[in-house]
Amino acid sequence: RCGHRTRAGQRRTQQLAHAETLGPEAGWLSLGEVWQRSADDRQARSGLEAAAKSGDANIAIAIADARLVRMDGQPLWLIEDTRGQRYALSALDASLVNFDAARALRIAGRWYKTETGHDAARVEFVETLENPVILRNLDAFKPFHHVAVGDDGLELLISARTGEVLHASTVGDRVFYYAGNWLHLFKPLESLGWGSIRHDVQLWSGVGAMIASLTGLIIGWLRWRPGFGGKKTYSQGRTQPYREPWMVWHFWSGLIGGTLALFWAVSGYVSTNPGKWFSSPELSKAEASRYLGNETSAAIQDWIPSRLADASAGDVVELGWRRLGGETVLLAYGRDGRRVPQVLAGTARHFSKAAIVDAV
Repeated sequence: RCGHRTRAGQRRTQQLAHAETLGPEAGWLSLGEVWQRSADDRQARSGLEAAAKSGDANIAIAIADARLVRMDGQPLWLIEDTRGQRYALSALDASLVNFDAARALRIAGRWYKTETGHDAARVEFVETLENPVILRNLDAFKPFHHVAVGDDGLELLISARTGEVLHASTVGDRVFYYAGNWLHLFKPLESLGWGSIRHDVQLWSGVGAMIASLTGLIIGWLRWRPGFGGKKTYSQGRTQPYREPWMVWHFWSGLIGGTLALFWAVSGYVSTNPGKWFSSPELSKAEASRYLGNETSAAIQDWIPSRLADASAGDVVELGWRRLGGETVLLAYGRDGRRVPQVLAGTARHFSKAAIVDAV
């Protein structure tokens, strides 16, 4: 879980570093106007049926997160609603933007140039995927365009919904992933169409590994005589029965290594959350919606993108709204990850203690 969050943080840093300079211009639409104008298009794309199936039908649809960016030269509001649906809406006419393969190739080419300082010798579309095995917990962004860039094996996965580069990997990255994480989580079963039984296979494999480790250790533990409490040891005070160096080494490496293997197996078994012993580590959409509140302030709805009130973030590549209860904060994100609050009418530099306590 911690590793997943770390990778998410790294992805966010990379997105800012490779983003286009925002440069707000006159004529861009406010978030409220874009949200209102796009209602029919948004409903046609995702509909209420999907939300009902997810168990979140009782959540009022509102804006949970909104970011203003420039992508492929076009200003966009990237929006997540309180049901987890993601949209890219034009800040020029509120249209719902789709990122086809051609746009994905342009985004990939620009990403590579920002990374290396020169144009890619090759930008090649590979395929469009619904469930790439190398991505987890990003269903709201699918499908994904798979693009190969340059001659050094770099590959990108780009969301067809938001145009964001969600994963970049070298040949070495993919080798380690497939040899470790992919096999460790039994992901090949999903590739074979057996994804529905993957969790059960992983869980019972953990049980088998625990039993195998335990039974292999029993004899070693029985032969170990540490002499605790004045109990008898082997001759000459030895705690194990062997005299030959090779056998002594074999005994201790087996006992210590086997114990580590047992704890490793227990850890793997528990990580499958058998019997749903543990609650989910992530907030549900209903929990997040209750925390944020359903109130979307006039400041968020009506603010028209314009010159920044505070440009100390440097090369600003994104403006993002944050809300909590009735309070709002507008943050300017620099290419280096710096965040600078933009103090406007109806906003503050940070959330008050009272708003945070009320939300909790």
